[in-house]
Amino acid sequence: MRLAHAEGVEQKRDNWSVSERRKNLIALGVFLLVVVSIGLLAYRPATVVGVDGDSLANSAGGSISSKCEQLSDEVWLCRITDDPSGGAQRFVVETRALGCWDAWKGTSTADAKGSPNRSGCIDAIDLISD
Repeated sequence: MRLAHAEGVEQKRDNWSVSERRKNLIALGVFLLVVVSIGLLAYRPATVVGVDGDSLANSAGGSISSKCEQLSDEVWLCRITDDPSGGAQRFVVETRALGCWDAWKGTSTADAKGSPNRSGCIDAIDLISD
């Protein structure tokens, strides 16, 4: 009788450890998913929250001021001021995958030809900057 009882206890221990391992693997999977999501949000937040005029202006913008208006789904017109004594320059900005963008000097999509004058990607700092 004692032997059967001991085997039953051992069997419960084995079942518990399999159950415990399964819980630990699930917890690890959830943890990794959260870490990857936070990393993606910090590295390329536009993939999660989308592109807006403020974050694009912060990313493409000059050292003095910038403002962007959306012309179509992926095309923006941005006014960028780098020089305190000079006026704003206008750029046509096309957004791409992962919140990255290319900018050409000009005021219409016809100006978006050749090599871009500026390029970059929206990052987490661009979302929180004023």
